[in-house]
Formats: sequence, structure tokens, C-alpha cells
Amino acid sequence: MNFANHFPSSHNEGKAPIIRRFVIQTVQTVKERSPNDTRLTFYDSVAAGMVLCKQICVEDEQTLEICVSQLWSSPGTTVVDKVRVIFGGLDVYSNSLNVGAGSLCSDRFDIINRLKTNSTPRTPCLCDPKAVLTHLERSLAPTSTILKALGERDRLPNNRQIYELILTYNFSLAETAELKIHFPGLSGHVYESALEGGPFHMIFDSNKKLCFTADCYPSAKKLEKGKGYVLRAAIRHENTSYLDELKNLSAILRIKLASDVSLECFSTQQGALLGLADKKTKNSSWNDVLFPGEKRPLYFSAPKRGSIPKHAVAGDSLVGSVTIDKTPNRGGLEFSGKNPRVKSW
Repeated sequence: MNFANHFPSSHNEGKAPIIRRFVIQTVQTVKERSPNDTRLTFYDSVAAGMVLCKQICVEDEQTLEICVSQLWSSPGTTVVDKVRVIFGGLDVYSNSLNVGAGSLCSDRFDIINRLKTNSTPRTPCLCDPKAVLTHLERSLAPTSTILKALGERDRLPNNRQIYELILTYNFSLAETAELKIHFPGLSGHVYESALEGGPFHMIFDSNKKLCFTADCYPSAKKLEKGKGYVLRAAIRHENTSYLDELKNLSAILRIKLASDVSLECFSTQQGALLGLADKKTKNSSWNDVLFPGEKRPLYFSAPKRGSIPKHAVAGDSLVGSVTIDKTPNRGGLEFSGKNPRVKSW
């Protein structure tokens, strides 16, 4: 099961306003993953008799919790007629799609229609594979590390000593861009992390001016073209052996591309290698329908050399997302379900 649709509808009673504001939140608890990876929140205004449709990506064999609530700022009595959940869509055999260095196409990428619906067991899914590269990722190694004991103000109960590891990184930007800092294994984790809140980090320019700060939930910030940027990250714990293991921790710069790079999709490896006419185009004879139990291999071409950013260097990765299906809902609208990330370098 990899997609779920919510169909909440409402009607008003008495003299209550016609429009109501609702919040819908879904979450799954998956072992060794942060709840933020599986939690989604939607805010929508709903009129009397209106049907609201939402589509999300879910993990199979995991309990899905759905909460529908009327916002406190939208007063009045509202009765929700029903909430309906339909599982469907396509599944993949891999959580990532990679195009290796020097390769002309990706590895085999299999998709399958696993599910049936009770009303129409042979309901097909529409396959509409698309891959787009949106960011450049660059790995930075620390240029200096400092491990020190913190003062009296930062001691834990029972006078337990806290230690701090400060990691310093240097980088430059060849052009103005939006970027986000990611620390593998630490960013996005708080309560389930053995460390305190993930690295708190700051970025300074060449004049030692503070550009911005962030924590374990970093957001993208715009930085101007320039050299001499300094990234400083702080990690704290009472056990110095834990901090010693992180002295070589890499920081990942996730830089937004000036324009997205689309990858062509093919049904055969030879077609992707040689650019044959079996690629997915509006005028091709591509079979879009996958019936329950049907499996299909896909291949994506490597990005054109001219589309790779000029400031990319050896070791950089281009990353983005893959869309594999196009499933019409009961209201006649079409949703595209995004699944794993695609990598190319």
C-alpha cells in the first residue's frame, strides 16, 4: 500500500457560517525513522456538501493514523458525514534511483501495481513516470574540530558534565543560490536522537558576518555568490566517546538549481542507452495502464551534459524526485504521487 486518499465532507447546521476551516493530519510510526518523515498536515476550507480529496504516500504494513479536526478559529457546529480512505497506486522495488558517474542511463527501476479495490478488482493504475533533478548536493569535510567541556550553567542534574564538539567547514558559492545544510543521520531527529537536537549551526561570510542560524530542522536560505563562507556546527553530549565518533562528520550542502533538469524515461535499457523511440512522449505508443499484479521495468536517461551546472565539481550529486503514477480520483481530478528521490552525478 503506498497511497491513501481522504474524502472528508461536511454540512452546516442551524445558522452556522457556510465555510469551515479544517485540519487533517496523518502519521505513521516507522522504526528508525523520524515521525516528521511520515507526518503530513493539510489545512483546507470546506463548504456545505463539499467533498475534499487528499493523496499521501504511506508505508506498507504500518498503522496509519488519521485525524480530522475543525480549527479553533473557525467557530460553529459542523457535522462530518464520513471519512473514506482508499488504498491504491503503484509501488516500487527500490527506495532510490541512481545514475552512476559516467553512465548513460539509470539502473533498472521496477514498478508494480500491487493492490485491488473491493468494488472493481481489475481497476488499473495509470503509469506516468517522470524524474526531475532540482538540487545539487556537495559534501563538506570539517577543516577543524574542537572538543571542550561546558561551564557550570550547562551542567545536568547530579552535576553531570556536558561536552561540546564544534566542527568548522569552509565553502564557496559560484553563484547566488538557495541552500540548506544537512547532517546525515542527525538532521530531522530530536527526541529519538541520542544527541541533543542535532547540530546547531551558523554560517558566516568572508567578513565574519552572521548570515543565518539553523538547528536539526534546517530551512533553505539564500546566500550571495562569494568565497570564504564558514559553517560552524555544535553538537553536545555528556559522553565524550560519542562526540569523538563525530569528529569526521560530513556536512551536506543542498543547493537549489537555477532550473530543474528533467530526465527522459524509457521502457528498455537499450532505448535509454541509444535514445531509441520507446521513450515516454505524448505522441508515443507507451502503454500507460498497469493492472493489479502487473510489473514493468523503467530506465531513465542521464542528464544532458549541457544541463549540468557549470559550478558542479567532482563528487557533487544532482538530486530530485520521481513521480511514477497518475491516479484519477472519484471527482475527476488527477493526482501525481511522488515516491523516492532520484540521484545523478
